Amino acid sequence: MNGSSNLLVLGVTGQVGKHVAQTLKRREAIFSVGSRRKANLGELADQFGASRFIDELARIYSVNLPD
Repeated sequence: MNGSSNLLVLGVTGQVGKHVAQTLKRREAIFSVGSRRKANLGELADQFGASRFIDELARIYSVNLPD
């Protein structure tokens, strides 16, 4: 599984999200992980390579996107 990707994995501090991220890493996928807690970003970057802060406003907009 190689090539360019715009994949963002959320929920990696939970059991399912962590499993998904570990599987993607093992398959050498290009992806980032996201967290709503800035304190988690360093540890997540160490584990998975790239981490992104997802703030509350971005989460609200993603839920309320027009059809």
